[in-house]
Amino acid sequence: MCTALRDGEYQCLRCELAVGLHKLLLLRSIRPVPPWFLPLRDAILTIPNPRFGLTGVGPAIRALEDLLSGDLPLSHEALDELAQAPSVRRLRALLVTAGALPHPDPDLASLEALLEERLGLVTRAGDSQALAAFGRWLILERAPQQEPTPAEVDDDRARILEPERLLRWLEGQGGSLDDLMPADVEAWLARPGARRWRVCDFLAWALDRGIVSSVAWLLEGRRLILPPGQRISPDPDSGSSPP
Repeated sequence: MCTALRDGEYQCLRCELAVGLHKLLLLRSIRPVPPWFLPLRDAILTIPNPRFGLTGVGPAIRALEDLLSGDLPLSHEALDELAQAPSVRRLRALLVTAGALPHPDPDLASLEALLEERLGLVTRAGDSQALAAFGRWLILERAPQQEPTPAEVDDDRARILEPERLLRWLEGQGGSLDDLMPADVEAWLARPGARRWRVCDFLAWALDRGIVSSVAWLLEGRRLILPPGQRISPDPDSGSSPP
């Protein structure tokens, strides 16, 4: 929920991003809107820290304007010709996350393909949207880093597979992410499977964003407590496993 007031109305950083992107379309009189823009807009508005959004960041905004107008081709080669300011690199990563550009890293491209495949198996719209947003965030966090190791790619695959399996299991029980209860989490973690605990990365992400709340007791100092007393970090960049 917005907590910052402007002219008597609530307006947070994500609201400002949304307004800025809308103004960008109006100022350039972009008609019709390119099909890749809406997924890009969603990727920008769901980045972990909205302070890293593109609104007001000169090089990236100019590049985005040129992409929208068609003056700059939508390709890695065209972006390579620009000065590689941090905001331009971030724009490239967001375009990849939105599916507007292919990922130059084959491992992350495989991760994106896995996410798209698994999203098709989650039939509840709200659950599918949450998994999609988590997957985009996970891939976006990986994109600016050095090439992931095979172990990191394997861990990231589990971070997508286990939430998808949990959501399908919940649906089979007549439940969903919206009404997730602590007993559901405990029952899932008690099921056979060495990587069941990887669902906790998704739950930590969902808790941080207010998507789930009834399992907030699982968090203690931003560390998840797993029955019976095991602990792992909710940081999705961590490749560690529970003791």
